[in-house]
Amino acid sequence: MLLISLLAAILAIVLWAVVLVLGLPLWAAVVPTVLIVLSIVGTLLFRRHQASKAARDIERALGAQADAQLQNVRPDQQEEIQAMQAEFSKALQSLKSSKLARSRQGKDALSVLPWYMIIGPPGSGKSTSLRNSGIQFPYLSSRGGGVKGVGGTRNCEWWLTNEGVILDTAGRYTTEDDDREEWLGFLDMLKRNRPRKPVNGLVVAVSVGDFIGIDEEQSVQLAQTIRERVDEVMERLKMIVPVYVMFTKCDLLAGFVDVFGDLAKAERGQIWGFTLRPEDSRDAVGETFTARFDELAEVVEQRSIVRMGEERHPDTRERIFRFPQQFEGLRSNLTEFVQALFAENVYADTPVMRGVYFTSGTQEGSPIDRVMNAMADAFGIRRSLQPASGRPAVEARSYFLRDMFAEVVFPDQNLAMRSTAEDLRQKRLQYAYAGGCFAIALLILLFPAISFVKNRELIQTTRAMAQALKMTEASNAGTSRMVDTMLPMRQQIERLMQWESEGPPTGMRFGMYRGGDLITPLGEFYGATVRRVLVEPVLGTDLTEMKTWVEVQRRQDEAPTGREYARYFERLKLHLLLSGPRTAREPVLGEGERTWLVKSLTERWGRKPGFTESAQRTALLSSHVDLFVKLLAQDPSLAFTRNDKVVRDVRTALDQLPFATLALEQIISDVGREGLDLTISNILGSTAQHIKSDGRIRSAFTRKGWESVVRQRLENPLRGADIWVLDKDTNATNDLELARQETELRSKYYEQYIQEWKVFLDGLRVQQPGSSTEALAMLEDLTRGEPAPLARLFRSVAYNVRLSTDAEVGGDDDSTMLDSLKKKLGSKGKTLEKGVKFVGDRIGKDEEEAPEGARVYTERDVEAAFAGLLKFGAAAARSKDPEAPPPESIPLDLYQEQLQFLRDALRAAQENPDEAGPLMTRVQTARVRVRSLIEAQEVGWRPRVDALLWPPIEAISENSTKDVAGKMSEQWCSEVTNTFNLSLAGRYPFNPNGHDAAVADVGDFFRPESGTVWGFYNGFLKNDIQRMGTRFKFVNRMGRVGGSMYYGTVLAFLARSHEISESLFAPRDAEPGVQFSFHVRPSPKLSSIRFTVDGQTVDYNNGPEEWHSMKWPQQGKTVGASIKVRNNRGQTESIEREGEWGLFRLLEEGTPVVESGARVFSVTWKVPSMDTEVVIDFRPTRSASPFFGITVGRNARLMQPFRMPGVLPPRVIGKGGAGCSG
Repeated sequence: MLLISLLAAILAIVLWAVVLVLGLPLWAAVVPTVLIVLSIVGTLLFRRHQASKAARDIERALGAQADAQLQNVRPDQQEEIQAMQAEFSKALQSLKSSKLARSRQGKDALSVLPWYMIIGPPGSGKSTSLRNSGIQFPYLSSRGGGVKGVGGTRNCEWWLTNEGVILDTAGRYTTEDDDREEWLGFLDMLKRNRPRKPVNGLVVAVSVGDFIGIDEEQSVQLAQTIRERVDEVMERLKMIVPVYVMFTKCDLLAGFVDVFGDLAKAERGQIWGFTLRPEDSRDAVGETFTARFDELAEVVEQRSIVRMGEERHPDTRERIFRFPQQFEGLRSNLTEFVQALFAENVYADTPVMRGVYFTSGTQEGSPIDRVMNAMADAFGIRRSLQPASGRPAVEARSYFLRDMFAEVVFPDQNLAMRSTAEDLRQKRLQYAYAGGCFAIALLILLFPAISFVKNRELIQTTRAMAQALKMTEASNAGTSRMVDTMLPMRQQIERLMQWESEGPPTGMRFGMYRGGDLITPLGEFYGATVRRVLVEPVLGTDLTEMKTWVEVQRRQDEAPTGREYARYFERLKLHLLLSGPRTAREPVLGEGERTWLVKSLTERWGRKPGFTESAQRTALLSSHVDLFVKLLAQDPSLAFTRNDKVVRDVRTALDQLPFATLALEQIISDVGREGLDLTISNILGSTAQHIKSDGRIRSAFTRKGWESVVRQRLENPLRGADIWVLDKDTNATNDLELARQETELRSKYYEQYIQEWKVFLDGLRVQQPGSSTEALAMLEDLTRGEPAPLARLFRSVAYNVRLSTDAEVGGDDDSTMLDSLKKKLGSKGKTLEKGVKFVGDRIGKDEEEAPEGARVYTERDVEAAFAGLLKFGAAAARSKDPEAPPPESIPLDLYQEQLQFLRDALRAAQENPDEAGPLMTRVQTARVRVRSLIEAQEVGWRPRVDALLWPPIEAISENSTKDVAGKMSEQWCSEVTNTFNLSLAGRYPFNPNGHDAAVADVGDFFRPESGTVWGFYNGFLKNDIQRMGTRFKFVNRMGRVGGSMYYGTVLAFLARSHEISESLFAPRDAEPGVQFSFHVRPSPKLSSIRFTVDGQTVDYNNGPEEWHSMKWPQQGKTVGASIKVRNNRGQTESIEREGEWGLFRLLEEGTPVVESGARVFSVTWKVPSMDTEVVIDFRPTRSASPFFGITVGRNARLMQPFRMPGVLPPRVIGKGGAGCSG
């Protein structure tokens, strides 16, 4: 297939070269190329079909052989055969359901996967080698091995791998002729259904044990027996296949495992043997084998020396030492075997020796010590059949198998080749096929080459252009491609026109020139194509949109908006210029109309979806439209039929809008083509990255647009108004109405000017930073340059809204406009004077007295509308008087000053964390001053100024407080959380099951005012968190509550810590402790009760109930608490708890009872051995005690101050801070 494809590619290149060099029609090359491509694709599809068919045929053939086998066996064997067939079918089904071989479905795997056969005498270890080779077998039999074959392969096992199909032939196949006919039938089926490579390789497996104890003649006989089977396969399949000789069971050589047993699993999978290059495989086999065997023996010798140095066991070292001799002893027999196996045969093809490999699939049987046996024979001593003394048992492993298959056998799947006779036959067929194809190609090329003549080349080329244009249009290729495809025809028309005036080239004369006959039809064809492709879609869309719009206007019964007016006015104008019949009021298609049409159609196509716009294609599109308009001016038949009803309806709808709107939208549209639009990036440049806006100021509402176009258009609005589109005559409008319309137009323009800039300013925003680093970048951005970005913004606004000229600055604007109108109309008589008076009255009215919607806007109104904003951010215009004082400072300067202060303070805080305090002070000052600036602005502009000025201040405040809180969290972890974790966490009294915390550590942590908790609180948190009784709350600071800086968990922790401190420390006490009184209730079964706390002892002998005072902790030699009791019979019992917290552990050992709000509580201890109990009442001196806390609630629990939720220090307190480590 590769040869055919190469020849086809060469043929196609030759065809195209001849066609391009000789200038032949393109179809002369296209048709043969298409045929060649179709032939190749058809061949590929046919081969794929053949592969699928071959896979099915192989499966059917195997099934047929299996059925025949089932019929011929004895009844008692049929069940076994059926089970084999079922397992075999299951394996094939598993293979078919997989995805193998060139990413194709597994149903073709039997055809596309390579096949290999393993041949060898019985007991050679073929199955064991495969099973332990490390190859992935997607399906194994129930025995854990290959699947037993059926039919012709019933003496084989099928091993299905991801890389190929392996047939493991039975050992008796090598030495016996059982089932020969069925086996040969199977080979014929392979040849028939896998014609290219029925088998991709043969593996000859022979155990090294077969060569021990035999002579060279027996080795030759074994090789000849195997050679017969190899020749049988090659001859039957007509193939020369690579043969891989695999000597198995190398572990039978004494010392093999000892020499190679230290190899890792990956190293055991490498190759031990040699692989020949295909070109070297036919050299003298015996010499090649001997040379390579010597190399292997030398490597074995070197490894044995290394291994003996590593091994310490004497017996093992002895086996290692003898192993090279064991291996060397195989040389003679193996050499004779290989020479006989690959002996040259002049009557048939000789198999190719691809390689020789030494392997071991597992370690079974006893190694044979050839050296010791030879010495025994020499001295007449009986051979030892037992393993060497002291040889340790070894784990069964495979050696040198994996890479043989993975790196050699499977990658060699393409080495198999046809036999010499078969190869010769196939080559003859290929040469005949290639010659036939070449002859056909020459025949196809010969006819147009001979028949083509020079004097028809022009006509043929022109026809080809037209044909190509038709084909491109018919294929719906898109306008972009059509624009490119029409270029050759346009160039051809220009070329023909030039030849018509200057004469054709000499080579085309001699009475054969026909170019003059082509100009007219080619122009008509080209004009019709441009009309159909470029003009008709636009007009058709416009017609549909105008119909829809008219219907909407009728239902709404409202005048169209200004933008709608401009949109449909332009569409109506385009429709009128390109349609007919034309009226007397319509202009001819002159230079101006042609320029407008070209620009309008080009812009419309540039906005259409799907049109690939580029500067080159846009210029090409313009040239096509320009030529069409020229042709339209000469040939009215190219005009479209006018839809009079739509024209009439659109005119009626447009008449609802005043003239001022018409003229204004036209001015906006015309100025928009000047490209003077303003955006925030135009105003501030690329340096100011933090001031954003999606808005845009259209060109007509910029100072440059005003000066360059709008001013002149407002003075003469009828110029360029295209009133003819509405079928109106400007001469029919009286002067009074004309003056009113001009005044209304100016007023509407100034009104929209104000609105355009207000909308733009409303869309301005300052991008918020996410961190202090970004905040510093924002401040540097807002303070960079002279003037700074905000100052540039305000100056740009001032420049664009101050439209008054110097001559108008000193006078009344209304009077100026009136004088201008009088000057224009004063020479036209009394009627015009009345019009001037009417207009003057309209303009001179006070705005407050004017009716709703009747206000007249002037240039001064534009500046006045933004006076409040400009007063804040833009200095007054400089006077031309050199002695005049400079403009006063503006509030924006004070704001910029605050930004600079914040920038410097934030930079200093980032460089030195100790400067965080001054930063917070600077932020607080900035907040107050900037808020004062904002509140001082005019009410109408205050929200806009606030939106620009306040976000940076707010962002700095937020990020600064987050940073402070983050640093506070770090210090909190270091001073509070870590201290608690080291000395108190998990200990008693916080954990009832923990070891005792030192009372001194608890005191140091919770000591009021100076302890760890309250020292940190007083030093860092007191300004942000205030104590209200037993609760804590966040304090407002810098416009924010403390909750914006700290998590609420810190409030709960402070409340719990406050309760512990109040409970453990009496007022003015520096050390923790509690004073309490108690009395023991009498018990009839006890004669005495002794209560001891830290060495303080009180004995109670059922006398009067008295209250006794004690203090915890009490300095003494013994610490802890205990209760000792004696009954009436003299028996004693005690309850003791040691340690500084022994009192509390003792109390928790009993059952406390307390009433809500009470200060006295009782504790009961059971004495099971005496069937009685001890009850003691306790009364703390203060209401706040470590027993129940500050207050005793309804469900109060003993030791609850230490075990309430929130008593553990939070791992993070500040928002934006990281949690404590560990």
